[in-house]
Amino acid sequence: MPGTHGTGNRAIKGVIFDMDNTLFDFIEAKLSACNAIVDCLGAGDTEDIFGYFLRGVHDFEDWRNIGDYLKDNEIYSKELFCNCCTTYEDIKLQNIQTYPGVEETLSTLQDMGLALAIVTDAHTKNATQRLQRLHLLDSFDALVTTDIA
Repeated sequence: MPGTHGTGNRAIKGVIFDMDNTLFDFIEAKLSACNAIVDCLGAGDTEDIFGYFLRGVHDFEDWRNIGDYLKDNEIYSKELFCNCCTTYEDIKLQNIQTYPGVEETLSTLQDMGLALAIVTDAHTKNATQRLQRLHLLDSFDALVTTDIA
C-alpha cells in the first residue's frame, strides 16, 4: 500500500527530521561566518567569536552574541555591529551544504509515499532560508519551528 510501510498498527506513514547538523553541517557554516567577521574586523579569532554563540547567554543564533564580542573587545559601534551581522548571515547561508546522500534519501522516502517533516529549534525565517538555499523546502510536508510550535 503506498504511503505505509510495515505491518498492522506499526505501519510507517512518515519520517520526522531535525534540520541543523542532521541534513547539513550547520557548525561549519557558522565557523565560516565567524571567520568572515574576523576578516571584516581585520582582527580577532574565529574560535573566540564562535565561543560567544556557545556560552548560552543568548540563543545560539542570536546576533547579540556578536554585539557582546564587539563590546568586550571595545570596538562596538552600531555601524560595525550591523556590518558584522549582515556578513555573518550572508556567509553562514552561503556555506550550508547538505551531508552526502541527503537528497537521495529524501527522494527515496518520497517515492515510497511517506510524509516528511522537519522539527527544528531554528526560527521559521532561518529554517526556510536554509531549506530554500539547499532546494529542499519542497521536499517536506511540514515544518515545525520554535516560533510556531
